[in-house]
Amino acid sequence: MRILCSTQLTNEWFEARCGKVTGSNVWKVMKRMKVNRGEKKVGDSSEEREKYKDVIIGEILSGLPNRNFVSQWMDEGRENEPLARTAYEQLFDCEIKQTGFVLHPNLDRFGASPDGVLPGGCVEFKCPASNTHSEYMRRKVIPPDYIDQMQAEIVCAEADWCDFVSYCPNMKPPFDLYRVRVGRDNKRIAEIEYAVIEFMDEVLKDIERTADMLQGKSEFKRQLKQSVMPERTEEEEYLSAVQAVEDGIGLVP
Repeated sequence: MRILCSTQLTNEWFEARCGKVTGSNVWKVMKRMKVNRGEKKVGDSSEEREKYKDVIIGEILSGLPNRNFVSQWMDEGRENEPLARTAYEQLFDCEIKQTGFVLHPNLDRFGASPDGVLPGGCVEFKCPASNTHSEYMRRKVIPPDYIDQMQAEIVCAEADWCDFVSYCPNMKPPFDLYRVRVGRDNKRIAEIEYAVIEFMDEVLKDIERTADMLQGKSEFKRQLKQSVMPERTEEEEYLSAVQAVEDGIGLVP
């Protein structure tokens, strides 16, 4: 694994994520229009995708990470995560190794932050409100956005599976912890990889166009292109390789 930092939510972690597509935001990269709406047609980039593009461009040009607004439930979820980890370790008699931000094996502008790694797999903890937790248990369905996040974590952590774990300390055992193991889906991983490469290519081209529009700032343009364009050759080669996979299997170890 290409681990850039060992702890989440630290300054080092925010800096490691800066200017990169992250696992928790893969759903935005994957989101395209499903119906025609105004000038937007089916298959066009969605509003969420375009806004995320602005975030990445802003991070690349400023060198500063975007620190998103944190809701009450996100705050409480983070506070409860150590409890969830302990409950998981006790229930399944294991020891979770915590990690920070992990880069994709091949793509330097793509990474993820599993909440923990174990032999052969990783784990993603969610500590939602009790009604959401009960919904997960009752319907036995993981939201699609989380599935893509977990597949991103699987490929970045070079794992075979990821456990989706919903934990609610307000509920008594055994209802406090709900686990679903999600296996590696190489076809979906290939789709995610393709989408990330395509997205970052659009980002870098947008930056190029912005630099080309600047007047009398040739030195800035040179430095800008030097800082963000070297990866394009590698990623374009990888894009061609992914496209060449006829059976949809991702090109990952």
